[in-house]
Amino acid sequence: MTSAKSIAVDQAEYWRTVELPDSWIDQYTIKLPRYLLMIFRQLLSGTVSKVQLPENLPGVENIPKYVLQEFHSLPNGNYSKHIAQGYAKSFDATMLNTVKRKRIEMAERFAQAQTALDLGCGGGNMAQALIDAGVDEVWGIEPSPYLIQIAAKNHPKLKLIQGVAEASGLPDSCMDVVSASFFFHEIPPRYADQILQEMYRIIKPGGHLFFIEPSPIHFFMPKWSLLKQHGLRGLYFRIVSSHVFDPFVKAWHKKDLRKWLDSHGFDVIEEDDKIPLRTMICQRRA
Repeated sequence: MTSAKSIAVDQAEYWRTVELPDSWIDQYTIKLPRYLLMIFRQLLSGTVSKVQLPENLPGVENIPKYVLQEFHSLPNGNYSKHIAQGYAKSFDATMLNTVKRKRIEMAERFAQAQTALDLGCGGGNMAQALIDAGVDEVWGIEPSPYLIQIAAKNHPKLKLIQGVAEASGLPDSCMDVVSASFFFHEIPPRYADQILQEMYRIIKPGGHLFFIEPSPIHFFMPKWSLLKQHGLRGLYFRIVSSHVFDPFVKAWHKKDLRKWLDSHGFDVIEEDDKIPLRTMICQRRA
């Protein structure tokens, strides 16, 4: 077996130790309640701004313009120490631990894999689930220096690349499985196409791609119908999805996923769509 480790460069030690500059929001002495108030006000106002990167930020050449937005209405997006740390800690609670449970379930499905890659790994939770399940070699790729540093510090067995999934730099046919958790709905459609092409290249023939994404059910269903059929839980996820800034989510939900995957060489072998998650397991054709 050709190991990804033997060709790609594991950057985890670098990101574990490098000193990252404060972003503009880190320069404030702000207690947690004030942070929360700032985010709440931004959610209510619906206003977002372009991310401001601090000077001398390592890895800036690997950060694409399309991610430099205040995703999820977070001040400066995932490009500050405090906000990135807060997002990494609070995401599972916001999703009522549904994503956490699904991560574990999916990781256990692929426990026999030798190599795995997590796209947009963020703070490293999906990748760690794969490690905990017993996957021998797990990589994560993430553009945000602040998030990748959290992953490097919190998950010492994880191998990391700071960059983008559409240009992973990994060798051909090196991965048994690729995971993507809350990733594709944050990607512009043309880059999502490039990512699937790249995944076809690096996944072994017969290998798997799986993703966990928000369900379109609570996104599109009328609120009254949602409340009648799914109760307060369904309404909660509708409110969450409609009040955070996700600029590409509508395009993602309107995509014919089976046709899209088929056109890039992947067969859908399993699909589950229930509030709040839509999960697909796909197999790369030979």
